[in-house]
Amino acid sequence: MDILTLLLPNRPHAPSIGARETDPAWLGRRMATLYRCWDSGGTLDLVALTAGFLDQLGLTNDPIGRVCLHVAKDVAHWGGHPYHSAQHHAEVATNAMVLTEVASRIGQPIPPHQRTILLAGSLAHDIGYELVPSSRAHFGAEAKSAATLDVINARYGVERADREALRCLILATEPSFRARLAKLLSQPGSLVDVPAPLHPLAAQPQLVELAAVLSDADLLSSAGLTVHWHRVQLDRLERELGHHIAPAEDLWFFEQIVGDDFLSPGGHHFLPNLVRIRQAVQSAAMPSGEERDYD
Repeated sequence: MDILTLLLPNRPHAPSIGARETDPAWLGRRMATLYRCWDSGGTLDLVALTAGFLDQLGLTNDPIGRVCLHVAKDVAHWGGHPYHSAQHHAEVATNAMVLTEVASRIGQPIPPHQRTILLAGSLAHDIGYELVPSSRAHFGAEAKSAATLDVINARYGVERADREALRCLILATEPSFRARLAKLLSQPGSLVDVPAPLHPLAAQPQLVELAAVLSDADLLSSAGLTVHWHRVQLDRLERELGHHIAPAEDLWFFEQIVGDDFLSPGGHHFLPNLVRIRQAVQSAAMPSGEERDYD
């Protein structure tokens, strides 16, 4: 199945896209419906999904394409936890491909090779995530995932520059680094508050832009699709952490991590959905009001 044709019908040899399909609310619902299908029907095949994306990009036999398939198999075998799971990786990979497709449609295309790098980073960004304090240290889980991916990259002969780019992209998914990413987009080259392993980001504006896409893709299912799917994500995280997340904590996530908007050109398309979801979270956090239904 061509997932991008399902979500964004204006692919080559597909019918012309209409106003409904360009509406972010419609697109968010369409994506959430697909993810709900994966969640309830056991129909997710991460390797087949990855192969489909690579076929669309025409890079199945590229070294990074082979890495993507290897990582997809490893993630599917690992399975993961209630939130940091194989489905989370599948959603982030799909989110990233949709964001790049949207960017192409608004005149800011990302070349196929860079899209394949994004796909590899999406598939590997939380690989082997552990529910132990050491893995949740600052950049701890991200560094572990980056190191795991680098071993696989070396096995398939991925070029050094691409290995470095992937390492940076995965490290940059650390939630607290998102605000710094926003500053790097507006102030290229600044090393203020940038850890040494991420200095290549400051020197390569195009790499910052890819990091912005991956950061958006990592958060899109929680903050940019529908109110209902945000609640599904919240429930998964509560089960993983083993405790209830209060509405005030949920609001903190939007105010301190997500920010006022997504960072990438494709992400900006989903801003109306983000506003809607944030409003629902704000309503739930109000001490003297009843939660409104924005879905």
